[in-house]
Formats: sequence, C-alpha cells, structure tokens
Amino acid sequence: MQARDKSTGHPLWVVAVVDPDPEARDTSARVKVVAPVLPVLPDAAPGLPFRPVEFDGLTVTAYVNNSGRVAYSFKATGVRVPAPARSSAKSAA
Repeated sequence: MQARDKSTGHPLWVVAVVDPDPEARDTSARVKVVAPVLPVLPDAAPGLPFRPVEFDGLTVTAYVNNSGRVAYSFKATGVRVPAPARSSAKSAA
C-alpha cells in the first residue's frame, strides 16, 4: 500500500536525488513528493550524467534519528525542469 500525506491524503512519491559535488558530505537523499498522480521527471539533459530537477514547495524537517544523530526529511509539492540561471553581472554604464 502506498504511503499518503497526512494533511492532504495525496500519495507520497519518492524521488532519489544525487549531489554531484565531489566535496559534498551527503551525496544522496530521497525527496517525498506529495501529488495526486505520479510526477513526471524532466528529460535527461544532454551531456550531463544526471537529470537536473527543481522541487516546488520543498520543505526540510530536521529530526533526531534512532541512533541519536540529526537527520533530515525532505518533502515537496512538485518536480520540474530547472529555471534558467539568471546572470548577476550588471551591464557597464
């Protein structure tokens, strides 16, 4: 039986994510997506070894796990193609 979100009753879909940064402390996580239907992941990006995504409504909840360590739970309301990067450079006057 599929898990459901306690507040909305919608199914919880799990998306496995990977941080490609070789210096990242934790390189993988699972994000639970609350949605009435299975979220569709964006197409793979040419030339990348992973599929970039952005999560809508992402919340992070810290808690102490059974071994006494701080852990995090990730929950989102949607998954989409990342927005294009905005340039922070200002044009010369």
